[in-house]
Amino acid sequence: RVVGGITTNLLFSVFETWLVTEHRRRDFAEEQLETILRDSVIVSNLAAIASGYIAHVLAAKFGPVGPFEGAVTCTAIALVLVAAAWTENYGSESPGTK
Repeated sequence: RVVGGITTNLLFSVFETWLVTEHRRRDFAEEQLETILRDSVIVSNLAAIASGYIAHVLAAKFGPVGPFEGAVTCTAIALVLVAAAWTENYGSESPGTK
């Protein structure tokens, strides 16, 4: 339970921390940040609904292992996309710099 709590906390905070840092590094308007964070919550909830539906379809078609096979496939696709397109954000050396 402790590890689950830590990983859930990281799941919900690491992306937002990266987003805020990257947003400011690229000198985007601060007003847009609220909209981006709001929209990310909406998309996250829609993705959860779609994932549940897809898991149901996979379970109906491939049995109890279907959702897990779908998860492995999605993870492999995400790995390829992240490796090809993601730039690392190491943050600033000192506070207040971009």
